Amino acid sequence: MADISNLTKSSYSSNTVNDPMTFFLFPALVICLIGIPGTLKTIHFYRRQSKTSAGATPILLMVLAVYDTLALVTSIPYICLAINMLFVDSHEGAQMFFCHYYIPNYLVRFPKYCSNFLLMIIAMSRLYSVLRPLTWKKVFTRNLALGCTGAVTIVIPFCLLPLAFEFSCVEINNNTVAYKQLSDFGKNRGLFKTIYIFNMIMYYFVPLFTVLVCNIALIIFLFHRMYNPMNTVLLTSSQARELKMTKLGLVLTCIFVVCVSPLGIFYPLRGLGSSPIPQPVYRAIMPVATLLESINYSVNSLVYYIGSARFRADFQQIICCKKSRVSPER
Repeated sequence: MADISNLTKSSYSSNTVNDPMTFFLFPALVICLIGIPGTLKTIHFYRRQSKTSAGATPILLMVLAVYDTLALVTSIPYICLAINMLFVDSHEGAQMFFCHYYIPNYLVRFPKYCSNFLLMIIAMSRLYSVLRPLTWKKVFTRNLALGCTGAVTIVIPFCLLPLAFEFSCVEINNNTVAYKQLSDFGKNRGLFKTIYIFNMIMYYFVPLFTVLVCNIALIIFLFHRMYNPMNTVLLTSSQARELKMTKLGLVLTCIFVVCVSPLGIFYPLRGLGSSPIPQPVYRAIMPVATLLESINYSVNSLVYYIGSARFRADFQQIICCKKSRVSPER
């Protein structure tokens, strides 16, 4: 049994539990449920594409869809836990939320971090493909994609471990949350905050900044090609297909920048000792940011359907086959 002197307390005001902004969690939950079938279809499509392609793009998009699916699946218990606070007593809701918050919170961060990092790699590969179209396939090969995927999958869980097992809720008395430190590591709060801020910067701010720079460069290149057609080199059929994929990737990364920016900005600031963000502002931002993240991880399949004729034809073929199977014989 832990010594009561090792408990750290965090005040929790009961009149802020039922924040109106929390109602943004309802559409976030619906979007997660709707987006899962689309991401599963994306996995199926790019898994088949990766078998016939020596490039890195199909593998990266397939693994991105895998982590998007995991992000949506793991977000469901986290969102349900937060929504539960709307329908229970403030004191009981706070107790349930804080006692069970850390496991779903840090569980959902793993696929989100992996998805953010892989999207950054995709943005870099798209930029390289338009700047160096002749050497792109020699650099971004299938083996490089597998290596990046393996590195991301192995490294990120170890980065999250100190955050995942740091605290466990003990009790709530007089609207005060008491936590038990599970390790000696937690006693060094400076080290803990350093690791927290490092994680937030590494897996939110760095991907956002890199994707933003790549997008600006891609937009400049595409406008230059559009308004100066005489000065551009004619593309081969394979290079033209890669350019279409680049435009598709540009749309994906733009959605990522818009949807993940709130967390990429506010998460690192929140980890500072004297955070400039007041708690009411943070509580208002988080439900909206959760909704935007749900859109980000579920909308990719819709972008593929609109922008990729091959993906659209494959999807329509599946729908037609299912309809023909269930239609009565005449």
